[in-house]
Amino acid sequence: MRIELLSLLACPDCRFGRLEETLLSGRSAWSGGSPLVLERGARTHDGDVIEGALRCPACGASYPIDDGLAVLLPSSCRASPPPEPGKSGTAGYESEAVLGAYMWSSFGDFAAPARNEDQEPPCGAAPGAAYARWGEMLGPGPSPALDAGCGVGRSTLELAARRGLCVGVELSERFARAARRLLADGSFECSLTEQGRLTRPLKVVLPERLRHVRAEFVVADAMALPFRSGAFACAASLNLLDRLPRPLDHVRELDRVLAARGVELLLADPFSWSEDIAPEERWLGGTALGPFAGRSEDVVPGLLGGEGGHLAAPLAVRGREAVPWTLRTHRNHYENIMSQTFLAER
Repeated sequence: MRIELLSLLACPDCRFGRLEETLLSGRSAWSGGSPLVLERGARTHDGDVIEGALRCPACGASYPIDDGLAVLLPSSCRASPPPEPGKSGTAGYESEAVLGAYMWSSFGDFAAPARNEDQEPPCGAAPGAAYARWGEMLGPGPSPALDAGCGVGRSTLELAARRGLCVGVELSERFARAARRLLADGSFECSLTEQGRLTRPLKVVLPERLRHVRAEFVVADAMALPFRSGAFACAASLNLLDRLPRPLDHVRELDRVLAARGVELLLADPFSWSEDIAPEERWLGGTALGPFAGRSEDVVPGLLGGEGGHLAAPLAVRGREAVPWTLRTHRNHYENIMSQTFLAER
């Protein structure tokens, strides 16, 4: 874990602060939340913490750093039993098959040696194209940036290349470790399912523009982000909202960790709501019931804009776009997905 992250971190259980006016600058700013401190005896190298632990002075909780990866989960996650098959959680995301599918979807355009299938799949958008587009939509700007639900890290690297320091948050430890390894080595190898139990190797080699960026990956819960309030100048949440049991909590957390003014948020999702993940009353659209009745394409911009008073400070949507992307299950099965994307600012 990069040592420079210490200035951003807060205990996920003691993270709440308050919005106050900073008198000297005349600007609003978030404050509060219990910072995490690095315990004595940590092993460091060249600006990274390799092994050690972070401790919360307020509640005494300890968070491990193992082989450079910090695991910053709230007590609710640490105490929870493994999810049942088909339910929300990371169980399915820890398999080699799923890792390969997401590595292809995110970085297939950097496969080496290149294959026609990896550059131009038989159907759907080319791998990596959506992430490049999302990076373009945010473009250059201030940092630090947050990438919530970063998967295997393509969007984190795209943001870091344009913004500077970017922190990718991922609940799957296997995904987070793969992303860190890819950045550290400049390449990564995994297996890609061909059919049934048959696989082929997939090797990803990063282009020069993504090789030496200021990026870090941590294991954390997007509904209880382990960061100080107001820590970020920019945030992205891509294809995560409909995968969460409490999606509104995630939007509130994005609001909390973004600074009070001068920030941008990129939120994209296909809105594939399912009661296997969240009960209908928690969906942000896609339902005729409750305060979020209607299409998510209409509900989410209203939520960001302050409707219902769920956010401390509203965000104005200034751009929207439907961005296609493709997930490869095996050589004869591709999922074509359209993510409704909103660019908001305050």
